[in-house]
Amino acid sequence: MSYTYDPTTNIGRVRRSIPDKIEADAFWTDEEVQSFLDDANNRWRLATALALETMASDDLLVLKVIKVQNIETNT
Repeated sequence: MSYTYDPTTNIGRVRRSIPDKIEADAFWTDEEVQSFLDDANNRWRLATALALETMASDDLLVLKVIKVQNIETNT
């Protein structure tokens, strides 16, 4: 499984919009992001919506502890 972040590609555009820009905290692999793009006929905005919808429906992702700088949320 691979991870890349290049905002000039459709995979990078989806990652930028999720946000999923840091490899250590990545939600999706490149292959998973590509599968959203395939389902959305390579339209990155629709693929982003599919990825976010999937994240919102997954309890394990929704209940994740998120830490940004000195701020931490634990739902």
